[in-house]
Amino acid sequence: MINTTQFASAQKAAFKDYSIRLFSGAVIGLSLLFSGCNSLPTASKAIPQNIQQQLTTQQPIIAYFSKTPNEQDCGCASTIDPTYSLVPIEDGYYRTLLGRDKTGRFLVQDFYQKTQKPQSSPIWIRDPMGLFSFASDVASGPIILYFPNGQVSYQGTYDDHGQEIGKSQSFYANGKVGLESETTTDNIQQTLWHANGVKAAELTISNDGSNHVIEHKIWDKQGKLVEDDQQQSEIIDAIYAELEEEIN
Repeated sequence: MINTTQFASAQKAAFKDYSIRLFSGAVIGLSLLFSGCNSLPTASKAIPQNIQQQLTTQQPIIAYFSKTPNEQDCGCASTIDPTYSLVPIEDGYYRTLLGRDKTGRFLVQDFYQKTQKPQSSPIWIRDPMGLFSFASDVASGPIILYFPNGQVSYQGTYDDHGQEIGKSQSFYANGKVGLESETTTDNIQQTLWHANGVKAAELTISNDGSNHVIEHKIWDKQGKLVEDDQQQSEIIDAIYAELEEEIN
């Protein structure tokens, strides 16, 4: 039997770390995303000239983030994400505020600091404190994440409680799918692939918070069925680690 304790820990950590970059919006068109969204007024003309001279940008950037917790002390509340930064981080990200809808939700989009290319498409955030968090549990709705080269690295959907629902996909940087998952009320059904495209695992995981593996089949990179518990766990851990490493 697969080491469920080790797998549950790895699965939980991998999903948390991997989804920590999951900021995106809808697969649907921007016209649908922006329906009911109040655009931000152009306020630069109302800013006194001496104040404008102090600004480094007039873009509506509301937050900067690093890839890892940084050492800055911004005097912020402890609830703010530890990767939040007061200033740009060269290999980090920045967030722009696009508008709000009639229910008060915020529409934001994240970008790579180096290239200014999208790290996400627009996403909805309900909680104002979520504007300063780079975790997935503050977002709701369809989510898409991009590699720096513009390829999709993840696509899925989150509910209003920050939980993944329905179907999702995670990709390797080479464009091959690494994980497909479908979440239902009772179970999480997952299929994993090695980076060479060979199927690596079929898993049925309990969706009761325990991450208990109900059924499983594991294959090595040559497509051979693996029976050894330790080798099974190593294969699963390696795939999650590779997917997480490539997104960073």
